[in-house]
Amino acid sequence: MDIATLFGLIFGIAVILIAILGSSGIGIFINVPGLLMVIGGTFAATLIKFPFDEVRGAFKVAAQAFTKREEKLETLIEQATTLCTTVRKGGLLALEEAPVDNPFFRKGLQLCADGNPGDFIRDALNREMEQSAERHQVGQDIWRAIGESAPAFGMIGTLVGLVQML
Repeated sequence: MDIATLFGLIFGIAVILIAILGSSGIGIFINVPGLLMVIGGTFAATLIKFPFDEVRGAFKVAAQAFTKREEKLETLIEQATTLCTTVRKGGLLALEEAPVDNPFFRKGLQLCADGNPGDFIRDALNREMEQSAERHQVGQDIWRAIGESAPAFGMIGTLVGLVQML
């Protein structure tokens, strides 16, 4: 994650909190029933639209987006070059002992070490990429649905609050 994104998020929240606390207490802005309507309603609508396992998977992937570090292409290229030298010196079986962190790269190396033909390896890795893309598409669809339904439940919470106020 870019440091500017984190700084912007913290700064924006701080500005809003300072403005709220400068004029009145924060308690006046907290409406627990409205919050429950928005969060609970959005979650319920998401569960109606998608199976629970897919929703749970989308939340796990979202958590990884903030914690998983991005791999640099240069590092992978250097690693591949080193592994080529290893294969020339020790043969394909030397790949089994190679220290590789990337699971996709590791799978490709294992397929090579097992002596599979190039077409088989290419097909297997392409299939893996396609399945990964499909899983990510489902996660994107879930987060898009959450983004679409949350404002509607926000309006419902607002209307209920207005009725209660009157």
